[in-house]
Amino acid sequence: MWSTPSDMLKMASGVRSAYLGLDTNWITKATAQEILTNNTPSNKAPNVGIGFFINMDEDGEIVGFGHGGADKGFMSQLYIELDTGNGYAIMTNGDNGSQLISELEVRLKEALDVGYSQAEVIPLVPISQTQLSKYIGTYVVTDPVNVEMVLQEAKNGFVLNALPYIENERYFHEGDGRFFAKNGSSISFEIDDNGIVKTIVMDDDIRGEKKE
Repeated sequence: MWSTPSDMLKMASGVRSAYLGLDTNWITKATAQEILTNNTPSNKAPNVGIGFFINMDEDGEIVGFGHGGADKGFMSQLYIELDTGNGYAIMTNGDNGSQLISELEVRLKEALDVGYSQAEVIPLVPISQTQLSKYIGTYVVTDPVNVEMVLQEAKNGFVLNALPYIENERYFHEGDGRFFAKNGSSISFEIDDNGIVKTIVMDDDIRGEKKE
């Protein structure tokens, strides 16, 4: 079903209104309360209702709710606050839209105090081209997909390509051989006893062996 950001906000606003006992013409208070009931065993994130992720405070009270969306060529994010009714719906027409969405969410929180995305400040640590060169190369990943990660030198970091999944993603050195991207991704390396880089590790999960 095709929808617009305005459509999504109207829908979320209707759920909020019904939950608070306000009249709506399409959803009852009981249904809205069922939708926004946390189905996880604790208040620790992520909290999940029916069709929405729920943002809860330390006392288990609902602060807001929302959900992301993704399909080939599209990325989106919806969020609305329970108390104020303020919220946002962001839709992007690209597979890499998550980076733009993350940036917008941080700016919305800073400017309007809407949402829960806080800016993370990571200091950039200079690295010489000599030090950097030992990480540069091609790494073979076999799980969860078969793909080659290709690292090309850039100032204080590198550009990573793992087509068709990742294209021209810029990573910056944060120290101790760890690198970060603006989309939140991180990369580290495993080095043998001779100081030779053998393995790349993305997000503490995806591993690739360096090609000789």
